This record gives sequence, C-alpha cells and structure tokens, in this order.
Amino acid sequence: MGRVRAGRRPRRRGGPPAPTGRPRPDRQAEASVWNSLSLALRHAGRAQEAADAITRARDLFHATGDGNREAQAWNNLGNALDRAGCVQEAIDAYTRALELHEENDHVYAIGQTPHNLAGAYRSSGDPIAARFHFALAAEAYTHAGAPAEAADARARADGRARDPQHRVIRRGNGAWYRPVH
Repeated sequence: MGRVRAGRRPRRRGGPPAPTGRPRPDRQAEASVWNSLSLALRHAGRAQEAADAITRARDLFHATGDGNREAQAWNNLGNALDRAGCVQEAIDAYTRALELHEENDHVYAIGQTPHNLAGAYRSSGDPIAARFHFALAAEAYTHAGAPAEAADARARADGRARDPQHRVIRRGNGAWYRPVH
C-alpha cells in the first residue's frame, strides 16, 4: 500500500477512505443540542449567549437541509434578539422565519411567527405594523385550527389585549385557560 503521510488516513485501492473507528458527526443532532442550549440560555436571562447558540443551530439545520427546523431556529433567534433588546435584528430574523415557514407550508408556525413579529413591532414603537401582524397571525391560526390562539391574536390586533403577558395556554385535558401572573 505504500507510505502514509502524517494526518492522512490510508485509502483502499479504488474505494473510500479506510474507517477510523470514530463515529461520523450527526449534524442534525448537534443542531438540536445547540437549539436546546439556546432555549435554556434565553430562559436563564442570557439572551446574547442564546442568540449565539441558536445561530449555530440555525446554520447546522440549514446545512442539513431541514427547512422547517431552520425556520424555527430563525424564529428562536428573533426571540433571543428581542429579549436582548436588538429589536430590528429580531424583526429581520422573524421575517426570514416567516419566509421559510411559508416555503415549507408549516401552517401553525405561519401564525406563531407573525405573532412574535407583531410583538417586536410593538416594542419598536410601530403599532400599525404590530396590529397588521397580529391580524395576520389570527388568520393563520384560524387556518391551522387553533381557535384560542386566533382569538388571542385577533384581540391584540383590535387593541383589546394590552397586557404583554396576556396569552392562552392549553391544558393537558384540552381546556384553555389564561394564566395569572
């Protein structure tokens, strides 16, 4: 077979490189770990670190061709950036997430992302864009068969929900409730 230079694996004649015994990296699993880390960091109040972690996840999801998870990572990046006070960057991330969700026809996320986008516009001082995106979210949630989310987004679009913590949550038994903070 001849000499092998340092740092190179020997090749079999006419075939792929000889196995090294090391497992191949699972980029999808690695992206999921970065995504989970970003959520934990965001909930711990470490928004900038969360944005860095979700950016790594987003890039890995993109590299693996997983458009749905890439879109969700863009949405999560928007959440982290919004929490970090980078509202314009959050709006850009949410906008990209919405584009990808529409390409992948992920109906529920097409409601979730404009809902988040509306919150970012409200934070930026643009109530007209916020109301437009809440209305868009309401329409998408209705189409996705999520009536409680649609009603919440519609109320926000109409200016009836002023509390940023105003939201509805589904219990395990399927009943909807509004949490008290």
